Amino acid sequence: MPDNERVQSVRERMERERVLWMATTRPDGRPHVAPVWFVWHEDRAYIMTGGVKLENVQHNGLAALNTEDGSNVVIVEGTAKVIPVSDALFDQVAKLYDARYAWDIHDSLTDYQLSKFACKDIGLESVRDS
Repeated sequence: MPDNERVQSVRERMERERVLWMATTRPDGRPHVAPVWFVWHEDRAYIMTGGVKLENVQHNGLAALNTEDGSNVVIVEGTAKVIPVSDALFDQVAKLYDARYAWDIHDSLTDYQLSKFACKDIGLESVRDS
């Protein structure tokens, strides 16, 4: 599949999927994998998370996401970083979460933070974040 078709296919899958598996790396190098809700917006995944996943994102930001269907899986690697509540993007993504999952993520800020995941390996060079 040519790169532009592959990228479009990944975009379409990410827009359809409701749950992804997120892999992160603990500070001691051990992996951590868990299912997450997410929204796909402007070629990035936004994940409201806490606990080990959040600690790992804050530690090094390296992550991978994959779809649940093992026979037709989409795997993307990239970096994640926390988006502060004060960032205008937070409210944009909060509206998407509410529309998709009926979840006002503002109500979960005690235990969770919003992370932005930028893909590095599917030909979406325009989404690279520093």
